[in-house]
Amino acid sequence: MGIAMKYSVVKQVSILIISLLPVITFADNLAIPHSFSAGSTIKSAEMNENFSVVASRINQQSAQITSIDGALADIGANLESFHQSVDANGATLTDISSVLSVISSSLVSIDSKLTTTSPAAVSDQLLCRGQPRNLATETMQCLQASDTSSTRDLTMAQIFAEGWIAVSLGGPDDYYAGYIFHK
Repeated sequence: MGIAMKYSVVKQVSILIISLLPVITFADNLAIPHSFSAGSTIKSAEMNENFSVVASRINQQSAQITSIDGALADIGANLESFHQSVDANGATLTDISSVLSVISSSLVSIDSKLTTTSPAAVSDQLLCRGQPRNLATETMQCLQASDTSSTRDLTMAQIFAEGWIAVSLGGPDDYYAGYIFHK
């Protein structure tokens, strides 16, 4: 849909520009059949013919302007539609852009922490699996690298209270996620 929408918008803008050319050149192309000078006799038929040419051109331009107004409205609607396109989950492009911005900032923060923390400084790892919706009360099943004999059920609040630093997040599905913490 994205490429087709972009093509449609480019096509409509091109049509608009081509449609504007006759309006821009209106004065240059208007040929009045009869010219009058001071002291000459003016015939009403010649004057009416001049008015008819001008009226005809005005009507043509009015039709073109109406067509251009319609094209502009279509382009505006398509641009609004493009900006508010909704993906399968109901998020608009603006929503997705905001989320990507937050993710980008988080990745920069994680990257800077990883580059300033040498591997030798990591004394232990905690691997957790779950989807905590309430960070204070919902638990995740965690396995500590220094004690692999048992797992612990911990909340995010407990994990952070123990001094663990989140270094990775990922998951195979929408329900469960995997977390890696370092100390």
